[in-house]
Amino acid sequence: MNKETDFYDYSRLILDINAHRCKNIVLILGDPFTGKTRLWKRLTATQDGVFSVSFKGYDVSILPGLINSECATWDDLFAWICSQGTYKYLIIDDADCGKNTESFWKALMNLKEDSMKLKVVLISSKDTTPAELNCTTFELSLMTWKELSDHLDLTGKELKELLCITGGYPEIMTEFNLHGSFEEKLACLLTPESAFWNLAPKILERLFSTVETYNTILYAMTQGNKALTTIAKASGMKNNACLEYLKKLLEKGLIHQKESQNGHKEYFIVNSYIYLWYAFVYTAKLKADFTISDQTITNFDEKLRKEVYRRFFRTASLDYLQYFYFKHWSFDIIKDELHQDVTIDKVNFDYVGEDKYLHRMVLFKCGLIKTPLLKKALRAMKQIPLSDKEYVFLFTNKAIPRGCWTIAKKSDNIHIVQEKSLYRLRGLPNE
Repeated sequence: MNKETDFYDYSRLILDINAHRCKNIVLILGDPFTGKTRLWKRLTATQDGVFSVSFKGYDVSILPGLINSECATWDDLFAWICSQGTYKYLIIDDADCGKNTESFWKALMNLKEDSMKLKVVLISSKDTTPAELNCTTFELSLMTWKELSDHLDLTGKELKELLCITGGYPEIMTEFNLHGSFEEKLACLLTPESAFWNLAPKILERLFSTVETYNTILYAMTQGNKALTTIAKASGMKNNACLEYLKKLLEKGLIHQKESQNGHKEYFIVNSYIYLWYAFVYTAKLKADFTISDQTITNFDEKLRKEVYRRFFRTASLDYLQYFYFKHWSFDIIKDELHQDVTIDKVNFDYVGEDKYLHRMVLFKCGLIKTPLLKKALRAMKQIPLSDKEYVFLFTNKAIPRGCWTIAKKSDNIHIVQEKSLYRLRGLPNE
């Protein structure tokens, strides 16, 4: 893919920053490696009159004097920048990474917004601003298929492959050979110089002071271990110790926990890139003579199809339901994690929830649908207290058995939607 491609629609965000309704102090929040630096470069390159400062590694209290020897304080520096008449923006990158920032925040709050012609943009991983600071906040996150389908001209199949392999990280997307063969794509990704090869360790190091044990656990999870006991055994740990590490991984959002059909808890890696990195690069880095073999390509493709695509399919299905069925309802299935992965009568549903205002119950299960599974899901539905109307939404990514269609036609509360229909949400061509 072209190195200059912007996967975020930065132009829209920049317009929002410059909008009249936007305050003169703007906070841009985003997790590490979600595109904050790319936004800073885009602002610097496209906007006139930009003055940039980074707080990373500096004692912020002495920065004014380092920038201009005639400025002893931040009040002096703000006054000097405004007096130049050429600066419209002051961009502070890594605003949460400096030391002794009290004088900066105090001077920033002393600026009078009604007479302030300077737009101050704070780019930060976490919100460390004083509670009394009056600012407009925007957030950057990893790219979703909806955002990319608005911004890039890709088919559903291309979007799925791009997002599942890169995990939505812009750094990896820029090196992704979108139109090459599968072998050519892996040749670009599985090399020691690539972002795909090097980004995951940086992410872990930002989250944890020591990463060795976490590496072992995450690798074990990519080898088919989902339960605490099997993860602990594969990691060479006792269950109690392993559980503490899993709790920390959950807190950082790296893994997800759900209840299996037998009532036990299972653990999964959330981001598809992190999953693929531990499945293939973690051990490859230990081999000085690593090369991409035919077996590597086969294994990568198998992991992608059996594990990663299935998760993407579920996300797209949830979004489809939200857009077409739930947009006027009083709950949000995307954010409502309490109602996701619910087991009823030994059947695991991706979502179970009730709209109390409209008296409608929703049970949702995505994946390969077979007639016995559909019948089992319908029996499980009867275990829930009846509402005025009940719905079962069932999605499939394969050919649907005739028996399922027969059952669905006899009932107005069963909806079966095939995968190719999901990508019509944004007007994308079918695969």
